[in-house]
Amino acid sequence: MNNLKNIITGGIITLVIGGTAFTFNQQAVVDNFAEDTGFTQEQAEQYVNNVSEDELVPFDEIGADYVAEGEETLEFATSIDCVNYEYEWESATLSCSTGKAQLQEIGNAEQSLGREYIKLGSDSASENDMRTAVGLLDQLNSFYSLEVSVAAFDNQILNEMRLTNSYNKSLLNAALESKGKK
Repeated sequence: MNNLKNIITGGIITLVIGGTAFTFNQQAVVDNFAEDTGFTQEQAEQYVNNVSEDELVPFDEIGADYVAEGEETLEFATSIDCVNYEYEWESATLSCSTGKAQLQEIGNAEQSLGREYIKLGSDSASENDMRTAVGLLDQLNSFYSLEVSVAAFDNQILNEMRLTNSYNKSLLNAALESKGKK
């Protein structure tokens, strides 16, 4: 990750955002991850320790992916025709129009988070941008519990998306805590 350097000795992590270096230990990430996910300390430590270098991607790259995903989600939502079609994901509790609206919320949230990640990858990123990203990660994870998400995605995929978002949120919170500004 261009803006994440993991110094293996002692589990110290340095996260560089907007030209500011935030240094904290890996245990802070584990603690935040456990709190956010409800995992035990042992489960959280195992998850955090199993994140490989290959999985660490620059924020601007993550952001571009979220912007593209959001565009796809919004295009899909726009293509839904509630008048002429009935969809497999519709149910007694999820109408077509509600599902379409939920998809639009998800698409907009993905794009907002993507733009915020792109900001985090820039030299002008600030601690406020970090806090905004944390809030957007929470929002997107809550949207993964919407009925349309549960109907459209496999539970394993939803869980992986939530965990990835929680991991990134835990990193950002650990960085903010290292400066005493969460």
